[in-house]
Amino acid sequence: MAALLSIFFLLVYAELMTVLSYLMCSLALPLVDSSVVAFDHDLGFYAQSFFFWFKQHRWWDISFILIYDTFLFQMLAIVIFFILLGELTSLQRFIMQFMLAALLAVVISGLLPAAGVSDWYHYTPNPASTYAIHHFYELRQGILDVTQGDGIVELPSFHTTMALIYAYALRHQRKIIFIPVLILNCLMVFSCIPVGDHYLADILAGIVLFAVVIGLEQLIFLGVKKYGTEI
Repeated sequence: MAALLSIFFLLVYAELMTVLSYLMCSLALPLVDSSVVAFDHDLGFYAQSFFFWFKQHRWWDISFILIYDTFLFQMLAIVIFFILLGELTSLQRFIMQFMLAALLAVVISGLLPAAGVSDWYHYTPNPASTYAIHHFYELRQGILDVTQGDGIVELPSFHTTMALIYAYALRHQRKIIFIPVLILNCLMVFSCIPVGDHYLADILAGIVLFAVVIGLEQLIFLGVKKYGTEI
């Protein structure tokens, strides 16, 4: 029953965060792309060069698209993995980390909205990003299409934060499980630039968000153990 409730809350919460991301985007605050690009350039990083290199090397491009798209499959796999092992505490802590990460990422992206690398440099992104950018600008103009389920969080990179959470969640498992997951998610973080239409600053912000989320989750977990019913 606890496992079913955890999955239910995960699914419901994910939908709520989608709605919240649309509401935050509709605030239509000034875009921060110029500042983010300046930050990247100060570090000597030019995201568009990565995109064009991958477009010129088709099989590398396809490979990293597939890696980027493991995002949801990994989440489902980790939930099932913890349920099968009967590690309900680990499952609930993982879900708490996801909930905190999603909430903070959505709020930050609404307060610091960015359209992404392809929009700034005026080139055609991958199809998924094309739809997301179109939806992003519709929301900023007050147009809501509830049939669309595009991820519109640019800064921080939510893929980056969750990639680190996936690896972190399995850190105590056997090396034969943890090491492949760690490698996969390092590659997924890298894929956020050529595939996810992200700036380097988005990736770095996603790493910082991961650290904040883990810190908050640990405080909540310790608080529940000390003052309330154990998770």
